[in-house]
Amino acid sequence: MQRSTVVFLPVMSLCLSLSCSGCKNSAPPREEARLDSIRKPPAEQRTGAAPLPPPTVEDARAVLRRVFGEAVILDGGFRPGFIVGDFNRDGIEDLAAPVRPVSSRLTEINSEAANWIVGDPRMAVLPDPKKKLQRLPAPEPVRIAAGESLLAVVHGVVPGNWRDPEAQQGYLLKIASAADMRAYPIRIEGNVNQAAGKGVGPGKRGDVIRQTLNGVHGYIYWTGGKYAWNHTPARYRRAGVAKGRREKPPRAQNDQ
Repeated sequence: MQRSTVVFLPVMSLCLSLSCSGCKNSAPPREEARLDSIRKPPAEQRTGAAPLPPPTVEDARAVLRRVFGEAVILDGGFRPGFIVGDFNRDGIEDLAAPVRPVSSRLTEINSEAANWIVGDPRMAVLPDPKKKLQRLPAPEPVRIAAGESLLAVVHGVVPGNWRDPEAQQGYLLKIASAADMRAYPIRIEGNVNQAAGKGVGPGKRGDVIRQTLNGVHGYIYWTGGKYAWNHTPARYRRAGVAKGRREKPPRAQNDQ
């Protein structure tokens, strides 16, 4: 019998919108995430830890080896080799790096006993924020094949963020990394979900991973339990800025 998951809402609906100064907004959205050009303070400043030196590619390689062992290698085709940001919105800097699987380690990579989580952001099953109670289908297992492009994410901990020896929470995302991949800050406007209100869920500020895949602009974002992909239609990337409007893209959805 196929298992299903019951999800209780309210659930935060993550949307992105471009903003401009002087925009009129008589009825702001109840819950909205927008791209924010103002950088937030580094994680070490928010946690009171001493500032760390700028990260290097060797730092990234060392962390990938610590979390994923010999299962993946850094993809040398991406420059500068990795990006950093607060991707799970807990106030601590995380690592995202394009990697490729080692063919001889595919069994280990796909093992249910692995110390990391394998997922496909494009196949993420999300609840409908308009429904209070709903039953979600069991997610289909994701398998990594030889030669595939992956994105490795390591969540940071205090005090050393993703470079801390205790940072062991890793994700292998079955999605390619584009040359324009970068961390982009967001701010969640309005109330976040109940979990966040209790201090156990994502906060209001953080970063998404923006990039262009197969000519489609979009972003990878943290839902509170997994990473999902959402496309950004072209009309939202520039619309509103020139004409002084604020428009909200559609909520995250499953793009195959």
